[in-house]
Amino acid sequence: FPPPMMAILLSFMTVPCVGLATMGRIYNLDGTELDVSQASRPSPVPPHRAPGGETDISHGRVGVYEMPTDGTPSLFERVLHHKVLPALRSPETKPALRRYMVNTIFDSTFVILGVVIGSAFAAHSDLEIVIGTILTSSVALAISTGVSVYEAESHEQETRVKKIESAMLRDLQGTEVHRRSGASASLIAIANFSAPLIVCAIVVSPFLLIGSSDMQTAGMAAVALAISILFVVGAALGRMSGRNPWVRGSRMAVIGFIAFLVCYFIEALV
Repeated sequence: FPPPMMAILLSFMTVPCVGLATMGRIYNLDGTELDVSQASRPSPVPPHRAPGGETDISHGRVGVYEMPTDGTPSLFERVLHHKVLPALRSPETKPALRRYMVNTIFDSTFVILGVVIGSAFAAHSDLEIVIGTILTSSVALAISTGVSVYEAESHEQETRVKKIESAMLRDLQGTEVHRRSGASASLIAIANFSAPLIVCAIVVSPFLLIGSSDMQTAGMAAVALAISILFVVGAALGRMSGRNPWVRGSRMAVIGFIAFLVCYFIEALV
C-alpha cells in the first residue's frame, strides 16, 4: 500500500485497541488514572434521627425516628413522638392552631362573661345555678368548637393531600403525609375543645373560692379575670404578629369592658 494508506489503516486499528484498553478508566488532567470505585462511592452520611419511629421529611431531611427511651415506650411517648410532634412539624399546623385558638378563646370569654353577668348579678342569684350555667355553657361551647374545627380542618387537610397526590401521580394513603394530615386536624380540634374549658376554670374560680357569701364580689372578680384573659391573649397575638402587645392587649380589654357594660345594662333592664 502507499504510505498514506498505511497510515490510515494503522490509525483505524489503533483507536479500537486504545478504546478497549482504556474502557472503564478515568484520567486526571495530569494523565494519572482516577480510581473509579473510590470516586463513585458516596461518603457515608448518618441519617437524620428524630423521635417518633417514622420518616422525617421536614426541611429536606430524610431519616428514621427513633424513640429516645430504653425499652418499651409508654402510651404518652408514643402519642407525643408519633402524633403530636410530627403534626407540629407540618407547615400548616401552627398557623391554623394559632388562628383557631385565638378565635375560640375570644368567643369563650365573651360567652362566659355574658353568662356571669346574667346569672351572678341577678337580684336573686344562686351559687349552684351560676356555676352550673357556666360549666354547661363551656362544655357545650367546647363540643361545638371542637367538632366544627375538626370537620373544617379535616376537609382542608384532605384537599391538600389530594393536591399533592395529583402533583405526584400516586396515592398517599398510609404515608407520612397522610398520617400527619390526620394528626394535625386532631391536634387542632383537641386544642380548640380545651380552650373553653380552660377559660371556664379560670372564670369560675372566684365563685368556688368565695362561695355564696358574697356573690357580687365573686361576680366582679370573675369579670376582672375574663377581661384579663382578653388582655393576655390580645397581647400574645400582638407579639406574634410583630405589633405592640400592650396596644393589642389593651384594645381587647377595652372591648371586653364595653361588652360587660352592655350586658350589665341589659340585665338591669330585664
